[in-house]
Amino acid sequence: MALRRLTNVRVEETGFWVFKTYKFYFTKTRHFVMSPSQYERAKKQKVSCIGRDQDRVLWWTTQGFYWAEPELDEKPSSCWFGTGSGDKNRSWSGSRRSGIAEPHQRNGDASRSPMR
Repeated sequence: MALRRLTNVRVEETGFWVFKTYKFYFTKTRHFVMSPSQYERAKKQKVSCIGRDQDRVLWWTTQGFYWAEPELDEKPSSCWFGTGSGDKNRSWSGSRRSGIAEPHQRNGDASRSPMR
């Protein structure tokens, strides 16, 4: 099992009220976005899938954040993004096929576009 611990992940809360989002930065500019309900569900779990960046998956555990390398047998249905839970968060930009979020990149203006 190939897991690599990350020490540079930071979580930022942005917005307020219904516009609140949580951003999981894994570099200076690249991040995954969660709604408040997704964040609260993920925080309560021992292990939560945050999103996919190319061929690796970011996991949040009680011990910290980890990248899972491609040889792991991860299941997209266990991720919080696109699970069909009825959450209509419009900031989700994941692939509908995989059910896992794709990262965003901060580009200095109000627009956010997914990295592909």
